[in-house]
Amino acid sequence: MTLRPTRSNSHTDSAGTHNVQIHIRCREHQGDAINWVDFDVEVSGTVDEVISEPVWHGPNSGWTGHPRHFTLEGDSNTNHQLQYYVDWGNGTIIDWVHFPEGRTVELSTVWQEQANPYYIDVQVRCAIHGDVPFGYLTPTIEIVDAPEGALFTDGFESGTTAAW
Repeated sequence: MTLRPTRSNSHTDSAGTHNVQIHIRCREHQGDAINWVDFDVEVSGTVDEVISEPVWHGPNSGWTGHPRHFTLEGDSNTNHQLQYYVDWGNGTIIDWVHFPEGRTVELSTVWQEQANPYYIDVQVRCAIHGDVPFGYLTPTIEIVDAPEGALFTDGFESGTTAAW
């Protein structure tokens, strides 16, 4: 007899003893009674989750008082949802927020004072296993006072972007 799983209702990613219950029935006699097999499985280790270093796209310079737009990408080898932490260096922090739209998020902020540079602390971690080592990086951005009469339409003065 060959058993092939048709559905899994749960999984574990923790070490220890876990109870497993298997339902067995005949393919030709679907209405017949289902047999149950119940047993314990010892899991000695866990799946190593690897969170990639975040990929950050956006400008490396900007003007005071004008928003700057960025994208942030992270990845987990277990396909778990991710959380993001961003300290913009201007007193604004995104503190471990889960973005449900996926692994790439769009972010923006405004710097009110010039600096050369602002250090941006970017971190990504697993939403399920917050204690798993996570990816991080520290891009920088130079912010200068906007020239008087400068036009600003899309958040990118020259269209130049940089990826760290």
